[in-house]
Amino acid sequence: MGGVRRIYLSAAIQIASPLSVALPRRPGEHIRILRDTIFALVMPTFAAIDIGSNSVRLKISRFAGRKLHDIHEDRQVTRLGEGVFRTGLLAPETMADTIKVLRRFHRAVQQEAAETVRVVGTSALRDARNGRAFLEWVRSATGWKVEIISGLEEARLIHLGLVSSIRVSASTVLMVDLGGGSCELTISSNGHIRDTVSLPLGAVRLTNEFLQHDPPRKSELRRLRGFVEREIGRISDRISRSRPRAVIATSGTAAALAGVSHGLYHGKRARDAGVPRAQMRRISKMLARLPVEERRKLSGVGPRRAEIILRERWSMPNFWNAANCGVFVTRHWGCAMDCWHKWLRNTIAAHVPGNTSNQSAGIQSAPP
Repeated sequence: MGGVRRIYLSAAIQIASPLSVALPRRPGEHIRILRDTIFALVMPTFAAIDIGSNSVRLKISRFAGRKLHDIHEDRQVTRLGEGVFRTGLLAPETMADTIKVLRRFHRAVQQEAAETVRVVGTSALRDARNGRAFLEWVRSATGWKVEIISGLEEARLIHLGLVSSIRVSASTVLMVDLGGGSCELTISSNGHIRDTVSLPLGAVRLTNEFLQHDPPRKSELRRLRGFVEREIGRISDRISRSRPRAVIATSGTAAALAGVSHGLYHGKRARDAGVPRAQMRRISKMLARLPVEERRKLSGVGPRRAEIILRERWSMPNFWNAANCGVFVTRHWGCAMDCWHKWLRNTIAAHVPGNTSNQSAGIQSAPP
């Protein structure tokens, strides 16, 4: 590796030297140019793939001017976890659909010449008895090795992604990631994790287990509500003792609920302005009465999200009650982006000359 670095350094000096002649001679200017050139040569492009229970995501980013610029994103709903939550097995149809999407992602990664790729799997692959066969299929189709991460690791990465990309004004916040197979909760205080837990409250999982009719019957909703309240009740004391000042909900389902609220109540206000508890109660009652075709017409929901969004009508009010917060804010996040910041921080730190810390050497994500 030392020989490779010396080659990069030599090339960077040759490129940076003529450029620096024409620039102002401010203190440290040559060092900055050389440093940025080394970054462009050594770590140009990264790709992250998140194989979730509901959808598969791809993000490809490239360094420029010491900022990370997104150059390609893709997402496809495949419901990989649908069979797992009924039978314990990945269904052949959903596996084939997911492999088809991953082949498309692979072509995009090759087209953008991404040098480093990270692929993570979450709840469905943790639970599936035939998960190993699917992992071999992925390796055969793409050459990628899938890293299956735990629910607690999901929560940790979500926390890292959020605190690395947004400014949280409250000293203590509850972070809620509403996934397809599980729900990760994290109590964050001044940017540090105080507590974290993973619950089996994924939207796909609970839709398959409890909701068999459209619109759902009252008995189905009662069973769903009871299950959600029991699961959240197990950790409600831990949440209330931490006294969070805000709730930040991530994932597509949370964003869809906020989109409905935005379309019905906010008009031209910012979509991330927050959703009051009273509005969510009204939205929850409305969603329970609508068939799936009507839910698809709602602002922010979309055709596939409409099939599983009912599950969240019980979860968010319970999180609010436990946290004693009146408003939640959404950030449309994904595990691929969450792992992004941890991965880049460690990777960049290893490549910065003289850097022995676990910091990202000032690398930032460029604004969208």
